[in-house]
Amino acid sequence: MKITENKKNVYMIQISAEYVGSVYLPYAIGSIAACAWENKTVKQNYCLKPFIFRRDDISVLVNSFENPYIVAFSGYLWNFEFNKEFARNLKEKYPGCIIIFGGHSTPGTTGFLDKNNYIDYLVLGEGEIPFTELLCAISNGSDLHEVSNIIYKNYDGKAVKSITRIITDIDYPSPFIKGYFDEIIINNPEIKFSAVLETNRGCPYRCSYCDWGIHNEKVRQFPLKKVYEEIAWICANKIEYLVCADANFGIFDRDCEIADKFIEARIKTGYPWKLNVNYAKNSNLRVFDISKKMNEYGLSKGATLSFQSFSPTVLKNIRRTNMTFEHFNELMALYNFQKIKTYSDLIIGLPGETYESFVTAIDKLLEAGQHVSIIIFNCYWLVNSEMGSPHYIKKHKIETVSAPLHRVHCPPSEENISEYSQIVVSNSTMDRNMWVRTKLFSICVECFHCLGLLRYLAIYLYYEHGIKYRDFYEQLINWLESTPGSLSGSIFAHVSTETANSVLGHGSWFYVHDVFGNITWPFEEGMFLELGYQSEQFYSEISDFLKSFNIEQKILFDLIKYQKGMLKLPQKSDSVFNFDYDFHNYFNSISAGSIQELKAIKNTIRLNDTNIPDKWEKYAIEVVWFGRHGGDTLYTDVKQTFT
Repeated sequence: MKITENKKNVYMIQISAEYVGSVYLPYAIGSIAACAWENKTVKQNYCLKPFIFRRDDISVLVNSFENPYIVAFSGYLWNFEFNKEFARNLKEKYPGCIIIFGGHSTPGTTGFLDKNNYIDYLVLGEGEIPFTELLCAISNGSDLHEVSNIIYKNYDGKAVKSITRIITDIDYPSPFIKGYFDEIIINNPEIKFSAVLETNRGCPYRCSYCDWGIHNEKVRQFPLKKVYEEIAWICANKIEYLVCADANFGIFDRDCEIADKFIEARIKTGYPWKLNVNYAKNSNLRVFDISKKMNEYGLSKGATLSFQSFSPTVLKNIRRTNMTFEHFNELMALYNFQKIKTYSDLIIGLPGETYESFVTAIDKLLEAGQHVSIIIFNCYWLVNSEMGSPHYIKKHKIETVSAPLHRVHCPPSEENISEYSQIVVSNSTMDRNMWVRTKLFSICVECFHCLGLLRYLAIYLYYEHGIKYRDFYEQLINWLESTPGSLSGSIFAHVSTETANSVLGHGSWFYVHDVFGNITWPFEEGMFLELGYQSEQFYSEISDFLKSFNIEQKILFDLIKYQKGMLKLPQKSDSVFNFDYDFHNYFNSISAGSIQELKAIKNTIRLNDTNIPDKWEKYAIEVVWFGRHGGDTLYTDVKQTFT
C-alpha cells in the first residue's frame, strides 16, 4: 500500500437551495465521506476539508481553497450549472486539481466527460462505494477499470466506462453519528438547518419519468439501530424540518416502528416540527395507520394518495400501476372520516395524456372527496431516467423547454449563474397549446378549490345541481377570460400570458409580490394570496359569476357568506357569523361520506383559531406554504350554536 508523507486535501461540495433562512445539511456528500474515511487507505492518504454547502461567490470560494488535490461535486437540478462554473474556475487556478462529478444530475454518458474537459471523473449512481474505490485507485495508481460505476479518461484522453456493479450492501456509517455535520451547525448558528434521513434505499418501481430506481430496483434497509441513533441526533440538534428520503415509506412492517420512534422523539424533545415523507406508492392500511399516528402528533404534512395519471395509455407508457379507483374511494372515505389530510399528485406532460384525460382525472379525484390537496407537477425531463433516452424521446415525440429553474419559496434569483430544468411541454398526444390549456385548468383548481376560495360553492353545485367539478371550473375560466377588468380576471390574464410564454422559453414560472415577502410563489399560491388580500373585492365581483348557476337567492347569499367566512386570513375582523342554513353540518357530512340534506335552520358559527399570523408575509409562509397540504387555509376549529 502506497502511503504519502503528507495527506492530500479533498474538498466535497453540495450546494443547497436556501428557503427563508433554512438550509439543508449536505447529506449526500456527508454519507459518501463517512463511508470513504472508514477506509484505511483513504484515511492515511487524504485530509477531508470542511464541506461547502452554501451558494457563495465562486471567486471567494476558490480563493479559500488550500492546495486542493481532489474536489468532488454532488450535482442536482438546483446546483448543476453552479457546480460546472465552480469546477471551471478551480481548474483554471489549480490545473493539477482532480475534479469529480456525481449525483442525480450527472449524466451517465461518456459524451458528457468528453465535452467537459475540466472534469476528470464521473461517479454514477450511489456514490459511497465507487467514490471510496476511486480515491484508493488514485492513491495506489491501480487500474481504474476495476473501480465500479465510474467514467474516466483512458490513456488517449477518451472517456470510457468502468465495470458496472449493483450495490446490495448499504450498512454504511452515519454522517450524523460520526460527527460530519457537527462543525457546520456550530459554525453557522444563524441558520435553521433542515435534514434528510434514509431508513431504506432503492425503489421497486421503474417509472419512466423518474431516475430513483434506475440504478437499483432492490429496496435495501438500513439497520434500525442506525436509524434510531440518527433520529436522536437530529432531535438533539433541534432540526425543525426533516425529510425522510425513502421512496416508499410504509412499504415494510418495520416502518410502523420507525414512525413510533419519530413520534416518541417529538414528544420527548419537541423535534422535528414537521416530517415530510414519501409514502408507499400504492397506499395501504399500514400507511393509513402511520398517517393517523403522525397526524395525531402534528408531524405529518398529509398522507399521499398518489396517481400521476388515470389514463391506461399513460400508465403503460410510464411503467406505472396505480391502486384501483375503488380502493382509492375507500381510502378517501377512511381518511376523511378520521380527519386526516391527504394529497394526490398528477403530472402534466406525460406521454399519452390529453387535456380531456387530465381534466377527467382531476374531476374523478374531486368526486372521490379529494378536496384539500391535489398537487399538479410539471413533467421534468431527467437525464438519467428512461424518458431521457433517445429511443423514448423519439418514440413519444418528447419536446422540452429549457427553463430557468423556478425554485419556489426562495428569494427571486439575482445570481449571474442560472440553473435550468428541462420541462416536457409537448409529446405525441399533447401539443404546446394543449399543455397551456391543461396547465391553466390545473392552476385554477388548485387555487380556487384546493386552497379554498370557491371550494364550498363547487361542492354545493355538484351535490345539489348536478354540476360536475370540471364544468364549474371550465365555466369559471371562461368568465375570468371574459372579465379582464375584474380583480380575478386581471390576475388570471397575467398568469395565462406568463404560462403561454413559458412554453416558448421566455415566460415566468412563478408569482412575486412584496406584500407576501421577497420570495417566489407557484401561480396557484400567488393567485390565492392576491385574491385573499383583496377578498372583499374578489367575492363582490365573483357573485355575478355564481348567480349564473341559478341558486336560490337566499341560499346563495348564505353560501357565499359561509365560503367567505371559513377562509383563514390575517387581520380578519369577523369571527362570528349568523346563517339561515346549516351549511357547516352539510359540508361536514359530505366530507365524512354520509351526505345529509341541507337544513333551513338558524345557526351561529364562531371561529376559534387565534394562531393566524397578523402579517401577510408571515401568513403566506406559515399558512399557505407550510399548511397547504394540511388544508390550513380554511377553518376547522369551529363552534356552532342553533337558535
